[in-house]
Amino acid sequence: MFRLLPGEFNVSVNPPTDRETLYEEVWAEPITVVAKRYGMSDVDLIKKCGRMKIPVPRRVIGRKSTPDRSHEKRNCLS
Repeated sequence: MFRLLPGEFNVSVNPPTDRETLYEEVWAEPITVVAKRYGMSDVDLIKKCGRMKIPVPRRVIGRKSTPDRSHEKRNCLS
């Protein structure tokens, strides 16, 4: 039997189909966190965002602190 460990998310949850909701989640938290919440890989979530024409933050590799990404956020949903 499959059990979730503390801190893990249910893998049967589908990502929202609402562009605005997914856009806000992707820009508010790291993509890996949002992807884990919906039981998918970060690459799959980035592809889904691409199909829905949702811009995603640039990948930052090697940074020890989380940068403030508010200056990068683009409002392209209108």
